[in-house]
Amino acid sequence: MAGLAGQLKERSARAELLLAVFLAVLLFPALCHARWKHAIIDKGTFLAVAVGNDGVSHYLYESESRAITHLAIDPEGKRLASEAIIGLALGVGNGQIAVDSHNHLHVVLSDSRLGLQYGFYDGTTWNVQDIPNSPPCVGAYLAVDDSDQPHVASFCDYQSPAIAGVYHLALNGSTWSYELVAPEPVFPPGVGALAAAGIFVTSDGTVHIGYTMEPAALCEAVKRSGSWTENCGCADVHADFLRLVGLVPMALDSAARPHFVYDAIANGLSAGLDYCYFDGTNWNTQTISTIAFDGALAIDSFDVAKVVLLEPSKPKSMTGGPTLAVYGKLQGTTWQFQTIARAPSLELVGMSLDPLGLPHAGATAPTFPNTFAVYAFLAEPDLTATWQSIETATNRRGALIVTGNLDVVNQGTAAGSGFTVKFYLSDSAVLGSDATFLGQKSVSLGVGAKTTLKFTFKPSGAVSGKYLIANITSRNPQNEANTANNTAAGQIP
Repeated sequence: MAGLAGQLKERSARAELLLAVFLAVLLFPALCHARWKHAIIDKGTFLAVAVGNDGVSHYLYESESRAITHLAIDPEGKRLASEAIIGLALGVGNGQIAVDSHNHLHVVLSDSRLGLQYGFYDGTTWNVQDIPNSPPCVGAYLAVDDSDQPHVASFCDYQSPAIAGVYHLALNGSTWSYELVAPEPVFPPGVGALAAAGIFVTSDGTVHIGYTMEPAALCEAVKRSGSWTENCGCADVHADFLRLVGLVPMALDSAARPHFVYDAIANGLSAGLDYCYFDGTNWNTQTISTIAFDGALAIDSFDVAKVVLLEPSKPKSMTGGPTLAVYGKLQGTTWQFQTIARAPSLELVGMSLDPLGLPHAGATAPTFPNTFAVYAFLAEPDLTATWQSIETATNRRGALIVTGNLDVVNQGTAAGSGFTVKFYLSDSAVLGSDATFLGQKSVSLGVGAKTTLKFTFKPSGAVSGKYLIANITSRNPQNEANTANNTAAGQIP
């Protein structure tokens, strides 16, 4: 018996080492340019990830001992805190985590025995409660409004009233409210809601809930001024139904328009993953990947759609081989992809964007004899420029000299090299085609580092009231973080 236990322990250690090698070593040369960082969270099943406005990422997972657990990781990948939220959870089907404006944490769990559970972390203590009267619910999604109050969307089978469907649940003070958003089909092949896909609350208090509709369509229900309106699209007449994929199948853009990633199933077969969005007038659909079997979606502040996909490393007609985690973003009408990592097996992928718009992802890696929750995030430099001073003087020959001192700081999560600061003279504070190029300097900065660049030029005419503009560019076209605050304009006295 002791020999068997020793063999199992050895297998467990070997499986963990194998997964770590797949994640960190074999692909490192291919990933160093993209600066993806990844590691094992713990033995267990990944549930969700959310990133706060301080850049700290929060991972929710079910540990090997069946405890619902939270792990916080700082922007550079250092573990900050880990604690069990619920000591023993036997029936949790899925969970979501959200970070409010005070960087406090909210979680919702769908439990097949207890219904829905809600947890809140005030920075010191977790408080968990059963959401009253909630029956068995499937696919609970969570959002926090501007007042830091939680909202939940889930497909629930309420007995009183006896109407099953997608529900909106909201906490008002200490009381939960319930309202039916879309009922399930009365009888096949009727028309009705089949599963919730996500929930969002915009700054004006408008609630957006996504869900799948029978037969084979995706819908968004919007609540304004107490009334719900429904908008359905992405219909596929060739599909038997649309399967929601991953743990984050829905997102909203800056105009609060819905975007979905899903799998159209026809005759029991998958054709890969599709992307569908509403542009304000029409629904638009395109294929993301013909071989991906799971994915998660997010939209950044520039309305760029980003996905993390799971794909087999070999064609579907072949067996064996590891699973690839692939990151993609929509550039115009074309998807661009890069490999994040590979593992013997991956499933249940989720994603959240940090304040820089960089993706943080998690997944589950079932590797015999253990299952691991893993994470990956894209670390990028983010160089910002601020004019410390701009002064004028005359040299010995009486010529006018303009000198500017520019502070450059790397506020990103990775060291920055190969950056160029270009200097322009402009009539306005906006860098346009009429600006005159003056010169450039190269800069490289570690995480959190700061430097001051001194730039001097001799103008050919009057420049008082004009602007000296510094613009930071990167030789790495994949650099995503350096998209804001990379231009500084200072007026010449």
